[in-house]
Amino acid sequence: MTSGDTGYNLNLTTNALTSVVSDATMGGFLNGYFVRFDIASSTIGISASLDGTSWDGTQIAQRSTAPDPWRSMLVKYPRIWLIGEHSGDVWYDAGTSPFPFAPIQGVQIPYGIAAPFSLKSIGTAVLWLTHTENGDGQVVEALGYAPRVVSTEPVEYAWSTYNRIDDAVAWTYQDQGHEFYVINFPSAMRTWCYDRTEGMWHERASWDDSDGEFTQWGPQYHTHVFDKHLVLNADNGTIYRMAH
Repeated sequence: MTSGDTGYNLNLTTNALTSVVSDATMGGFLNGYFVRFDIASSTIGISASLDGTSWDGTQIAQRSTAPDPWRSMLVKYPRIWLIGEHSGDVWYDAGTSPFPFAPIQGVQIPYGIAAPFSLKSIGTAVLWLTHTENGDGQVVEALGYAPRVVSTEPVEYAWSTYNRIDDAVAWTYQDQGHEFYVINFPSAMRTWCYDRTEGMWHERASWDDSDGEFTQWGPQYHTHVFDKHLVLNADNGTIYRMAH
């Protein structure tokens, strides 16, 4: 797991959590390798095979297909999505040596990313909040390697009124036959949700008694475990069960 640009390893036998690698903005696992992404250097690195505690500093790769640096990574089997400021790449396990992963030739995503932590997947789709050479503030959905815009003009107008959108954080979940992409804008204190099943957007909010107004919805992180949807409120560090 990664937090604060540090990669941690949890030993499931001893329950010991130890820091194992630095420069790890995001992390993932693919084909026996732990994968880390460093936003500062725009590089990905890998661990030794099946060993998240062993990292060779020379086992790194940097973007060579386009000039804009990567800003976000998502490992979605069997691919690694790497989205830059204006465009993106998709990498795969090419079986090469010494670094096994390589970009899929001929594939370049024509959308960059505005908020690094808005890149999420659900079902067969990958979604994120965009930034390109021509503008920003749209959400695209990629089914395959050809993203399409799924945000609407009214929603995009609302986002354009926010002072910043680069701090947005998204999460996804599936419930009662519907797939949802939820995106929080912490600076603006607003939450929007895309129902992929219906193809429609709506806003979610929590009531603030002290200010007497609606504000950002509480949940920020999600997992489905023990047949329950559990969410974490980043403001107070409390885990809740999300009801229907």
